[in-house]
Amino acid sequence: MRPDSLNVLGNCYAVSWHKKKLPEDKRGHWGLCYKDERKIQIREHDKEDFNLDTFLHEWAHACMYEFKAPDNLTEEQVAEYMGTGIMKLLKENPDFREWITHADWESF
Repeated sequence: MRPDSLNVLGNCYAVSWHKKKLPEDKRGHWGLCYKDERKIQIREHDKEDFNLDTFLHEWAHACMYEFKAPDNLTEEQVAEYMGTGIMKLLKENPDFREWITHADWESF
């Protein structure tokens, strides 16, 4: 089952999954991260790998925001932020771990 909340560096983000266009989206995005409101919206796709890709993309926006990372990072700095972020994502989000460990990876 896909997560409906996400701990991002100690901050709780609500995650909502939508069958159709995202409620506040005017451009047809597959996912949006509202950092100030701490919410993530994802438009569901038929392929679960696409859903996971979109989820991780929006998580990355939230993660960099919560790290208060500057815009002009080097590759090494991005790798440091993402390494720590991924470790925390896996450690602090049992619903996310459950989703990815029980996913049908053959269909990805």
